[in-house]
Amino acid sequence: MARAVAILGDSLALPDAEGESFTGYVQDVLGQYGVDFLNWSKPDQVAAMLATEGVEDLQAMVKQVASTGKELFVIVEVGTYDRVDFTDMLAESLGMILRVIIAEDARALVMQVVPDDIDRIVASEQGAGFISAPASVVAEFDRNPSHPFKPSPHLWRDMAESVLKTLEEEMHLPLTSPATDGDDEGTRPRTHTRGRATHDDDLLLAAASQPLSGGSPFDGVWIHKDKPQMFDMIQGNQIVSADGHRTQMVNIDHSGFCNEHEGQLLKATLRGDELHWDDGDIWCLKEDTPLMDLPPTRRGGSKTKPTADSKALLAVWQRAEQAVARSAEEAQKSSAAESRGSQSIEQERREIEEARRNLEEGLRKLHEETERVSALREGR
Repeated sequence: MARAVAILGDSLALPDAEGESFTGYVQDVLGQYGVDFLNWSKPDQVAAMLATEGVEDLQAMVKQVASTGKELFVIVEVGTYDRVDFTDMLAESLGMILRVIIAEDARALVMQVVPDDIDRIVASEQGAGFISAPASVVAEFDRNPSHPFKPSPHLWRDMAESVLKTLEEEMHLPLTSPATDGDDEGTRPRTHTRGRATHDDDLLLAAASQPLSGGSPFDGVWIHKDKPQMFDMIQGNQIVSADGHRTQMVNIDHSGFCNEHEGQLLKATLRGDELHWDDGDIWCLKEDTPLMDLPPTRRGGSKTKPTADSKALLAVWQRAEQAVARSAEEAQKSSAAESRGSQSIEQERREIEEARRNLEEGLRKLHEETERVSALREGR
């Protein structure tokens, strides 16, 4: 399925006078994987307005992307300016925005810029993803906790990396190891081969279709213990990433092997059904995958190549796994849609609109009273 990422932000998400922004880097990386990037940001955009007057426009934008059949991820980066005048309404406004996005079957992700935990709490309550502020941004805010807070340009790269890290987990793409200009088309830096692959069954099938260089005691699919969405596949004396790139294994014996990674020779030691690497990584053998048939037994070290039957079994396994995932997702979306309902969203929008107007009226009266008092003081 084609994918798109949209960012709903304020001036921070827009290019500056020199055309630079953190979103530019995110867009460049996503483009290398065929992911469309949409910028729905506006200068000084606030959550209170989006949750009231902007609801219909937001719904229309999300529906337009959905009509193309693309899977949509919406990054919500607003609230910076709300913290100046609409602090009391911020959590409710953000919650309303997220519910509108989720109701249209898109994945909502809240991006934290001001590290005061309002965004984190709202994201957790609404079941949305969360993009945490990088440590460098937190440190800058701690030094000068004023509003509106806008991180310095030299921190934009850190912000982009934080966004890509979360999208990597959400989309199962190796976004934090992007291709460079010097790479061949469709490849990424070779120094990031081990552990860069993600659990993408389409890419797994493509890798499995490549010819084997011979069996080994370690043939099979190995899941990363600390990141179950990531995997690597061992075929013969090679480690195969999800995009089909292969790196050579050396010093192979019954207890383990070595592999060059980022200029270092790392050793993997077999302990039961786990591979323990010198750098602390642990890979677990995925016993239930038909790839275990690639040679007939992982421990036997057969030199035979995969048969058509083993590939057919892998295809069946893939379709079954996808069907289960789709069923679970559809059930979850259906339940959420029934609990919300369009009438509930409209009622919430009206309540937030009324609260915003009351707050604006209070601010206006406060401003008038301040001016009156100042005039009286000057007339003394």
